[in-house]
Amino acid sequence: MVSPELLGATVINGLLLGVLYGLAALGLSLIWGIMKVVNLSHGATISLGMFLTYMLVVTPMKLPLWAGVVLATLLGVPLGILFYTAAVHKVLGGPELSSLLTTFGLGLVVRGLLEEKYGGAARTIYTPGEKTVRILGISYSYVQLAAVAIAVATTLAVYVLVYRTWFGRAVRAIIMDKEAAALMGVDTTRILALSFALGASLAMLSGSLISLIYAFTPLTGLTFELYSFVIVVLGGLGSPVGSLLGGVIVGLAEQVSALYIPVALSPMVAFIILVAVLALRPTGIFGGM
Repeated sequence: MVSPELLGATVINGLLLGVLYGLAALGLSLIWGIMKVVNLSHGATISLGMFLTYMLVVTPMKLPLWAGVVLATLLGVPLGILFYTAAVHKVLGGPELSSLLTTFGLGLVVRGLLEEKYGGAARTIYTPGEKTVRILGISYSYVQLAAVAIAVATTLAVYVLVYRTWFGRAVRAIIMDKEAAALMGVDTTRILALSFALGASLAMLSGSLISLIYAFTPLTGLTFELYSFVIVVLGGLGSPVGSLLGGVIVGLAEQVSALYIPVALSPMVAFIILVAVLALRPTGIFGGM
C-alpha cells in the first residue's frame, strides 16, 4: 500500500519532471508544426545544451550558473540559423525522407563531436552550498525549482510570441499557405530560419536546465527526444500550452506508475497513453496551432 505522503511526493516529482519534458518538446513541436519537418537532430541539440552549460559553468570558463544557462540558450539562435541555412532549407518542400535523413545526419554529427570531446561518462553540474526547501518530506533545491519556473515562464512567453505578435501571425500565415504569405509581403525564408532558430534555442535551454538537475551523457538527449515525440502528439503540433500539458501528463504517468509496476516498465506507460490519444483524438489535446 502506497502511503499518501509518498504518493504526494511522487506527484510533485512528476509535475517537476513533466514541466521539463514539456519544455524539451516545445522546440520540436514548433519546428514540426511550422515547417512540417520532423527534426531528428532535436535530441542532439538538447545534449549540446547540456554540455555547453557544463563547459561554461564547470570548465574551463567557470561562469556564474545562470549566466551559463543564458549564454547557452542564446547560442542556440546562431546554431539554429546555421542548421537551417546549411541543410534544412535545401530539403523544405521535398520528400519527407529528405528532411528526416538531413536532420538525422545533423544529430549524428553533433553527438559524434560530443562523444569525441567528452566520452561516454556521465557528467554533473554541482553547485556547492545549494539551498533547499522541503516539500512533503523531500528536499528540492532552489536551482531545481528555479529551473521549473523558467520552463513554465518560457512556455508562456512562446505562447504570447506565437499568438500575440506580428511574428506569430506571419508564422501562422506560412502554415496556412506559404505562397500566399509570400505574396502578402512575408519574408518566408527569414521567418522559417528564425523559427528553426527559436526551436533550437528552446532545445538548448531545456538541455541547459536539465543538466542542472540530472546527470547526463551525449546520449541523454535521445531519451528526451523520444519523449518529445510522444508529448507533441499528446499536446498537438505547434501548441506551447499543449506541449506543457503533454509533458506534465507524461511526467506524472512515468513517476506514479513506478509506484505500482517495476521501474524498468514505467516508460512504457507514456506510449500506452500515446496509443490511446492517437485512437481517440489524433490531432492531440489542443489540436495544434
